[in-house]
Amino acid sequence: MMRADRAAFLALILCGTAAGAVPVPVPQAGVAKPAGDVRTAITEAYALGQKGDCAGLLARLDPVVPGLAPGADRNAVQLLRLNCLAPAGRGGELAAVQAELVKADPTNPIVRGFGILIAADAGDMKGAGEQLAVLAEKTPDGLSGISGRLWRAINQTLSESKDIALRDRIAVALARADWQPTDLPELRGDVAEAAVSVLVRRGEVVEAGQILPRVTSPESLFELAILRDHAPIWPQLEEQMGPQSGRAIDAFAADRLAAFAAQPDDLQTRLGAVRAFVLLGRYREASETAASVAVANGMGEDAVSTVRLDAQALGMTGGRAAAIARLQPFATLDFARTPVAVSGMIALAETLDEADRAADALTAARAGLTLGGPALSPWGAAWLRRTEACSLAALGRAGEAKVVTAALRAKPDDNPAAAIEASLCAKEDGDAEKVAVATLATADGAAMIADQFQPDDALWVRNGSRLRALWTAFLKRPAVAAAFEKRARILPQALRPAAEPRAIPRAGGSGVPTA
Repeated sequence: MMRADRAAFLALILCGTAAGAVPVPVPQAGVAKPAGDVRTAITEAYALGQKGDCAGLLARLDPVVPGLAPGADRNAVQLLRLNCLAPAGRGGELAAVQAELVKADPTNPIVRGFGILIAADAGDMKGAGEQLAVLAEKTPDGLSGISGRLWRAINQTLSESKDIALRDRIAVALARADWQPTDLPELRGDVAEAAVSVLVRRGEVVEAGQILPRVTSPESLFELAILRDHAPIWPQLEEQMGPQSGRAIDAFAADRLAAFAAQPDDLQTRLGAVRAFVLLGRYREASETAASVAVANGMGEDAVSTVRLDAQALGMTGGRAAAIARLQPFATLDFARTPVAVSGMIALAETLDEADRAADALTAARAGLTLGGPALSPWGAAWLRRTEACSLAALGRAGEAKVVTAALRAKPDDNPAAAIEASLCAKEDGDAEKVAVATLATADGAAMIADQFQPDDALWVRNGSRLRALWTAFLKRPAVAAAFEKRARILPQALRPAAEPRAIPRAGGSGVPTA
């Protein structure tokens, strides 16, 4: 079970016990221990819990449980024990204790929250998602014990399993609760983006418009702006983005740069600052800010994202050779120890391919597939297979390339963009067309590939991508163009980022030119 989630629920449990807000009493049955003895045990266990002494807490409460009759005191004891069982190596007892509490007090948000954690820990992400939906809809105050990383895991699993109805139900419920996880506060915007999409498709445009201002990421606004399902809110969306997307970029950058100035030693705020500089088109400042972040075993997700963004920035100022040099150390990592770094291998292989270093790209792609192991999702593995196919085609090994592309097209849902791009590299445009038209037939499919068709000048990093040029030419095929126009659009010229760097904005003020 995720440590951060347990800690959050312990805080809720302790606060509730201290305030006397333990679960509502149920009718007494059996012979209870004297109330004074139980309350003393709860008070002492509460103090141990505050110190993080789970072994001590359980030692104090375990002897109390057998003779304790149903009721508020038993519920309080079991709630305190619930949080400490897993850290004490007794995770096998969790389900039974939580099940008892569900019967005693089914609407208690802490009990519901632990049900989510237990289901997720057992690998039952659908069950966890169903319980998360109920928690968000019925007792949203309990969401403070749910981490952003847990929601992302549930959301990804539901997307991969095509359980769209449950995924969307959760997004709307979380947005209505205005949930903002403490570990990843930026997910407030991601949840809002998902909810806006769902609500607009349902025709609930007014509520979608009320939630839209929470979507502050320029990248997220870009995604909403290119999908036709969102046409009813495009006027509001375009006003929020501003000319050349500048209003959204400046607001986002000012917030992230201010956060970094306040906490310069925090890796999350550093990543935010690097993102801000890239969006502003200030690539040298982005690289200067990212320079201290090294590629190393044990690095976390924020560090990996920082290095990948730095590579994009370096590609704009020093060419692809500089980007490759920044990404090359990913090939030396142990992905069993650093699973999040496998995305660095995907970026390295693709950048080598874009640099016309087909043999090196092929080596990197195959190394990523071999070394990635369990760290590679089907989505990530498909990107590496794409690079493998494109490299083989560039090396004149068409037969081998076609074997790879056929395998990708056999499982298009894993990553339709990769299947299409690999087929285009292998000059199998007709097969690519079939995948594209089928993918664009659904809202979820369109959301996965609409960005691939966007021209270079619609993006923040304009690197003259050879792969992107394949999509531009592909869009001229009549069947592809018709399917695309039904579901998406090319970003309007008025919203495309300026070619020149933007002034560095100040929080609460106007941009001040520094170039």
